[in-house]
Amino acid sequence: MPTGQTLLYFIYVLAAASTILAGEALYFSFAKRRSRVSTINRRMKRLVDEVPAELTLQGLLRERGLTDSGDFV
Repeated sequence: MPTGQTLLYFIYVLAAASTILAGEALYFSFAKRRSRVSTINRRMKRLVDEVPAELTLQGLLRERGLTDSGDFV
């Protein structure tokens, strides 16, 4: 049976771990949303340059290391 001191440390460890996990979840939710918005904005900026949509798509695929058909290089 754990002593009072050991049980207290165990509770501290659980509280710290849950705080870290909650902070990580918040960070990833905001980072994912920001990444998605910046990706859409990048596409829109390339389309505003009066470049045909097909060339814009091919350029974005090349940046990601994909062929024009979408396969990996």
